[in-house]
Amino acid sequence: MRAQNWILEYRHEQQAAGRRREQDTRRKFWQPPGMGIVKVNTDAGCLGEGGTGLGMVVRDWTGAFRYAAVKREAERWCPAVAEGRAVLFALEKMNEQQMGPFEVESDCLTLVNTLRQQRVDLTELGAVCEAILQAEGVEDCYAWKHTHREANTVAHTLAHVQVDLNHCNSWIGISPSFLLNDLYLDSSHLA
Repeated sequence: MRAQNWILEYRHEQQAAGRRREQDTRRKFWQPPGMGIVKVNTDAGCLGEGGTGLGMVVRDWTGAFRYAAVKREAERWCPAVAEGRAVLFALEKMNEQQMGPFEVESDCLTLVNTLRQQRVDLTELGAVCEAILQAEGVEDCYAWKHTHREANTVAHTLAHVQVDLNHCNSWIGISPSFLLNDLYLDSSHLA
């Protein structure tokens, strides 16, 4: 009986290990937008006592880098609000650069669902979503999309870049060198 239990346990562990390996090989990658549209990926990062980092990157339907920007805010927000602030920052930059039409992609499902439903309430997240939905240039936004964290590495890297408080760094047309590896990994699966 003891040996039989051991064999069953062993088989169960082997099956679980196989499922884990299968999940690892199905890594989620960045997906390009439709032809003629650019995609804006956004992310926010907690910088500890340094506040919150906001990052955004724009790529076209071929995966080519178009634009990126980072900013550091003194405030620290709950994750969904911080992610919303990153989207608001991205919309400001998209309006400045006059890039459109575009779709916005975030790894915060709560935020994406709230924006899709245009559900505004009296919470801090509701206030940020209202600001997003009323932002200048938002009419050029084709869609609000959710992505997995693994497919948002470029924006994540940008959100954790150390810049001066309330200062924005941006790159137009040519990617900063610290993003090259993430951009390559994102585009390596594209045909």
